[in-house]
Amino acid sequence: QGNAFRGAGEILTLRFSPGFQRTEIMLSLTNPSVFDSPYSAGVSLFDYLRWYEEYQQQNMGSRVSVGREIQRDFFVRLSPAFEIIDMERWDDEEDTPQDVLDVEGSHLKAGITLSANINRTDNVYAPAKGYEGESSLEFAGLDVDIAKYRFQTTKYNTLFEIPKWGKHVISYGGTLGIVESTTSEEVPIFERFYAGGYGSLRGFRYRGIAPIDEKTGNQIGGDILVVMNTEYLVPIYKDIIRAAVFVDTGKADETVRDINFDHFRLSTGVGLRLSIPFLGRSTIAIDYGIPVIKEEGDETQAFSFNFGGGSSF
Repeated sequence: QGNAFRGAGEILTLRFSPGFQRTEIMLSLTNPSVFDSPYSAGVSLFDYLRWYEEYQQQNMGSRVSVGREIQRDFFVRLSPAFEIIDMERWDDEEDTPQDVLDVEGSHLKAGITLSANINRTDNVYAPAKGYEGESSLEFAGLDVDIAKYRFQTTKYNTLFEIPKWGKHVISYGGTLGIVESTTSEEVPIFERFYAGGYGSLRGFRYRGIAPIDEKTGNQIGGDILVVMNTEYLVPIYKDIIRAAVFVDTGKADETVRDINFDHFRLSTGVGLRLSIPFLGRSTIAIDYGIPVIKEEGDETQAFSFNFGGGSSF
């Protein structure tokens, strides 16, 4: 009769993701159009637990976000957040990097993030043309005094299309990340950048590229992240099954002064993309990467797997 409850467009998300390397619990509620206006508002609660080789890290907190649609597919958001970050080492002190020992225990972090997001692609799940980008600037205080900037963009071009077969698509883009301490102390290890893995440099392990602690030989992260990716997609069966050929390069280095071509890693490989229409056009991505240029201390991993959508980097 036309009077059934259909909701008002709010987005409620409840996620529980247990795992051997990380466990995540998150509850969020977002109204993408407050009072049918171009403004959005949301709130979230989260508890993230991650296990690394040298330590265990737990992030608990809440975040509020207020955003506005500036023009079609272009949004800006302001997000205050409060976190409790707990660090616990695994090994004895002599086997633990000093950067971990310096931050062992609990830390309070209050920050605010200004972000902008634009998506001008023809398809959110399997883009063939257009571009997308995201930029964020975060300032934090209390026990964690940092300023962090991150920018990521990807461009998609259709080289040609064969009727009843599919589109040949090339995509290229990159990521730049910079974090600096706003005091005389160093950036804490849990705020530093690492490279490697799906979405970064395939052929290397997740967080497998980073500066090394001279005493223990463990990776301790860097204040600068530079990653560049190129991928060529070949349709096997329309947009449902596609093959990929990729080249990834980049690094995570110690300081902002290291924005140069020293210590760049390089990998190349092939992959397979499977789009599943009955799962909301989500994409299964399987990649086999081969490190071409690597350095001592890097951790490699040939296969990477991801279940999601959109770009592979």
